[in-house]
Amino acid sequence: MKNISHNKQFFIILFCLITYVIGFIFKDYTPTGAKGDFESFTWSVIQSFKNDLSGSIINFGKFADANYPLFYIFNAYLNPFAYSISSYHISTFFFAIITFIVFGIILIKKKIHINKLNCFALASTILILPFFAARSYWGTTASLGWISFVISIFYFLKVEENEKNKIQGDYITIFLFCLFSAITIYIRPSFVFFPIFFTFLIFLKKYSLYLKITSLVTFFFMSLPGFYLIYEWQGIIARDAREGVVFGNLIDFVYVVKNLPIISSIFLFYLAPIFIFKIFKGNFIELKKTYLKPFIFFFILMSLIYFFGYLEYLNNFTLGGGALLKLNYLIGKEFIMFFIIIASLGFSVIYTIFKESPERNIPLILSIIIIYGFPKYLYQDYFEPLIFFIISIGLIESELSKFLKKNFLTMTTYYFVFFLLYSLSSYLFKNMQLSNYF
Repeated sequence: MKNISHNKQFFIILFCLITYVIGFIFKDYTPTGAKGDFESFTWSVIQSFKNDLSGSIINFGKFADANYPLFYIFNAYLNPFAYSISSYHISTFFFAIITFIVFGIILIKKKIHINKLNCFALASTILILPFFAARSYWGTTASLGWISFVISIFYFLKVEENEKNKIQGDYITIFLFCLFSAITIYIRPSFVFFPIFFTFLIFLKKYSLYLKITSLVTFFFMSLPGFYLIYEWQGIIARDAREGVVFGNLIDFVYVVKNLPIISSIFLFYLAPIFIFKIFKGNFIELKKTYLKPFIFFFILMSLIYFFGYLEYLNNFTLGGGALLKLNYLIGKEFIMFFIIIASLGFSVIYTIFKESPERNIPLILSIIIIYGFPKYLYQDYFEPLIFFIISIGLIESELSKFLKKNFLTMTTYYFVFFLLYSLSSYLFKNMQLSNYF
């Protein structure tokens, strides 16, 4: 029985790696905007940084990229393979593999399962996620950002373990957590949600004074390059880019509210394998007891908002919106009751997660919702594989995380099959020209 289990996990790892390689060979067909980003600006910006580092930083806004420049500095000066497009893509091909390996190591360190092979099997499933894989195929900013993000999670968990065991004085771990968190932000500023969450956590959980002082002081020094950019750009976004995204109404606080149904549906999407398994196990009474009342509340609330006309914008997404909203469009674009049901289920899940561990889960999820909710066009791409990371690693303290850990081998299979079907569907969805990417 043990050999059968090992063979199954080895098959999942091998299949995901082979699928990832095949996807790289045929990356022109990837169902995301990564190709467009690379061809529009990524490669040309890297060349600009090679030729003029200082000028490219100061005039970063002319590249129409609302991210920060560390990704381009890295590839211009530290990536020895960025001398041609083909060699550059070969180098970034390994970014997702590095992320998968670090993710697997985290699952092992977190003792998600006693068998290392099983941990790497679950971790390998991210390689078949279409948006995540495409970012590494084409070498856009998120590909490097995910590496530094999972490394920062690794050190965050070590910081937590030290606090739990009342170990103080391990400044190296605190420094490395702050360093990789800062690196992640200087690549993709949307990852700022993680230090925000950490700051709330260390005070809400009443962690040691040593951790509070050393981490906040270290974060301050890590933020100095950011203050320099704000000074040069006269704002947190480079000048020319700011003209496009701020005054072009592409980011605004009002979109945080408008994007709530989309974010809730995306959360539910990446938790779907857990609920599917629960249903197959016959856990209907448990599901009804946990989620029925909040679902009824959110469904009635959203239905009223919809019938008063305040959700009409959900009928008109040409860009973004997430997979489940686009699925509703296939059913019928004029009547989005299917999506309202899905979003209500997502809200009920998020509400229940909030109740289970308020001090931890509310700062984590709210910071994600607020930071990621600003854009007018919200893509599922932004959340992949973020939500899968935080639920499987246990950053969210929830019965769902515990259930995944308790049923680890079966859940690995469920996630593997779910992600595979999702990937195949997204490829067909894009290449049959049914819609712009999610």
